[in-house]
Amino acid sequence: RSFWPIYWPKWLLSHVVAEPKVMNTNASIRFMTFCSLYHHIWQRSRIGYHQTGMTGDMKAVRIWAVFLAVVFLLTGCSSDSETKVADLDYTVVADQEIPQELASVIEEKRSGDFRLTYSTSDALYLVCGYGAQETGGYSIQVKEFYLTENTIVLDTELIGPDTTEEGESEGSEPVIVIKTALREEPVVFR
Repeated sequence: RSFWPIYWPKWLLSHVVAEPKVMNTNASIRFMTFCSLYHHIWQRSRIGYHQTGMTGDMKAVRIWAVFLAVVFLLTGCSSDSETKVADLDYTVVADQEIPQELASVIEEKRSGDFRLTYSTSDALYLVCGYGAQETGGYSIQVKEFYLTENTIVLDTELIGPDTTEEGESEGSEPVIVIKTALREEPVVFR
């Protein structure tokens, strides 16, 4: 009985909304509204179900209930906390200045696309690797690096080699390591 869809919103409400880092206040309100609406539609679709069997209208109501559930979940659980609070200062770290432990992890992952963070007692390192490229001449640009209410956002972009110049014939594995002040917020890579 606990797997019936009527109980899903109650379970989600108790498990998702109760976690303050997952949803902000506006998203919680939208989610609770969704739960009320979903419960109402589900109960309305069950009227007469046991007495007469499910009619075509009842099936349509249930289909609409599922559709509305998906729409409300996709919009209600979205976070408004992506608003930029402040730009963060950072420096791009040269290869010889990367901590040894971090450098060995980068070497292991270098051939594939990866994102990772590494912290020391006073600094936070953010690493973006774009995997093996067929030619050389690639670079990585930091488009944005900022703080939101709950997260640190790092947006990078892989810049291809200049087409007017003759590119290097051997492949490359572009990686960027940036260093910033130590912070506790989770990092979102874009």
